[in-house]
Amino acid sequence: MIVAGGCAAAPAAAEEATKFGPDALKLYCDGQERYLATIREADEKFGISGTDEKGEWIRARQAENYTQIEKDLGAPFTEWEPLAMTESWGQRCEAIWRGWVTIDEADVKASTSDDAKKVEEALMLFYIKMNDRELFQNFDGRPYTSVNCRSDVFDGFRLTGCTLAGGGFLDGFFSDPMIFMVANKDGHPTFAPLESNTKEHIKLASYGDVEGNPVMTGWYVGPYPLPFNWAEAVKRMGN
Repeated sequence: MIVAGGCAAAPAAAEEATKFGPDALKLYCDGQERYLATIREADEKFGISGTDEKGEWIRARQAENYTQIEKDLGAPFTEWEPLAMTESWGQRCEAIWRGWVTIDEADVKASTSDDAKKVEEALMLFYIKMNDRELFQNFDGRPYTSVNCRSDVFDGFRLTGCTLAGGGFLDGFFSDPMIFMVANKDGHPTFAPLESNTKEHIKLASYGDVEGNPVMTGWYVGPYPLPFNWAEAVKRMGN
């Protein structure tokens, strides 16, 4: 089954964070949640378009938020902000909010072809389940009925792409591949969805009742291979 694993910061990041207390990352993430709530409130109050009034309203509340974070961490902004940037605290917060494990470049480099195979099997079972519920449809509302997943090493990163298919022999149609990064987290095969749409629809999974190999869902924190030839990756792992 695909399972959501408990997330943790990388050891180095966790060690650095303890400079500001054992709950530093969580307290920072609480501040990030307050900021996102401020943005949502501003959109409701002033509309989506940016205005000077809206900007000033956000800045005033963000200043209060920074003051609260400084109080929580017991240190001024100039001390904890550089660490938050270099250790990607913002990305780590995403993993915490989703309940996914945090994986970094070392976890990706540790992955094997066996990990990729287990990820393929788990994702195919996931998409079969979702297709049975007709949760994924093509542009004209026709449901996908099958899925094919394949893996490849691309710029040093092991990736798995899954393509949905539907229709018949003469009128078949295919989705663009959903691409995932394959990792090995503490001996467990793990995948991290890369695209924003993939990150959102993977939350539809009812992890507990998808049978197959146990594979954890992860959130990638670290540098991507740049320049990343996304078009080539789609071509190599598409239908």
